[in-house]
Amino acid sequence: EMYIDYFDADGGFHNHHRWCRQGKIASDIKETGRWSVKGDILTIDIATVDGRAQPRRDQYRLISVDAKNQNYVVLPTNFPYHAHKVPASFAMPRCDLVG
Repeated sequence: EMYIDYFDADGGFHNHHRWCRQGKIASDIKETGRWSVKGDILTIDIATVDGRAQPRRDQYRLISVDAKNQNYVVLPTNFPYHAHKVPASFAMPRCDLVG
């Protein structure tokens, strides 16, 4: 599983998730919505999934954030994530390139 999240300066949010099966079959999902931070809580209000209205709210506790990295946990499960900033030109890799 891999993903790219885009946090726009105006509070807009969109992402691209890709799940790879058997190293070659990709399942992609794209979501849009809004994001905000209050204290150490990042809230992402998803509005659409693959262009269809499917509203939900995801919340995360920010552990650390700098210009290149973000560490956070999903609430309420505390599942940890470590994200790296990539250039705007970065494209999601093909499944056969992921090992």
